[in-house]
Amino acid sequence: MVNEIQVKSVLNEHKRRDDWFLDDYSINPYKGFSFNCIYCYIRGSKYGEDMERVLSAKVNLPEVLEKQISSRARKRVWYNLRSSLNGALHKHRGEIHVREN
Repeated sequence: MVNEIQVKSVLNEHKRRDDWFLDDYSINPYKGFSFNCIYCYIRGSKYGEDMERVLSAKVNLPEVLEKQISSRARKRVWYNLRSSLNGALHKHRGEIHVREN
């Protein structure tokens, strides 16, 4: 089962630009996943608890993301939409539209 949650923030700021993904921020539309891979980078973070049991879709992501990106529009930063998804989340497919001003 997938829970729907409201979030205050969707951008995860990195302490330094990621050498592999070359991004300053990551965006993950979901919290948790059922793969439960032993090598997952999330395990060591504060979000690593119950990640295999509790799956949540961030349903207000488009609105929050637009607000957060517009406040950083003048800076040259890079975003990466992470895809730590699994089959249980297929019901929550959708599109994210980001306007260029």
